[in-house]
Amino acid sequence: MANRKEKGFTLIEIIISLVLMAIIAAVVSMGFLEIVKGYVFARTNADAVEKGQMAITRMIKELSNCTITAGTATSVTFTRRSDGTSHTLSWTNGTTVLSLDGITLTDQVNSLALASYDNAPADNVVPWGSATKQVKITLQLTITQVNSSTIETFTNRAYVGGL
Repeated sequence: MANRKEKGFTLIEIIISLVLMAIIAAVVSMGFLEIVKGYVFARTNADAVEKGQMAITRMIKELSNCTITAGTATSVTFTRRSDGTSHTLSWTNGTTVLSLDGITLTDQVNSLALASYDNAPADNVVPWGSATKQVKITLQLTITQVNSSTIETFTNRAYVGGL
């Protein structure tokens, strides 16, 4: 038999290289998939945080230059000092919408808690009305992911009447 030197790859070499490339491609794609999932999660959280911050900022702005006429743990009625108009900020348990005069401020609301305080150093809780000097706002938004949900809580105080 003559010693032949043929150039090229054998079938076994080609199959082994294809299997190795498939394994490497699977590992790389899994890593890429995790990166995409992380981005989607971060983007969803950022959107919810932005919604919460905007809602809290709007509530503080509305309540900072007003006179409170009535309130409960989930709604407050006030009169703006600038134009004398009456407005209601409310959230109804069982819904996901926080509204101001029926106009949606934000959605995905899990809970809203409002508390009326005076200006005493001890933060005395007072009945809603003219004695209200501060309103503590606690807003919880639910961030829903594909397989789970997270609750973000935002808390701030509005100083009624621009105090």
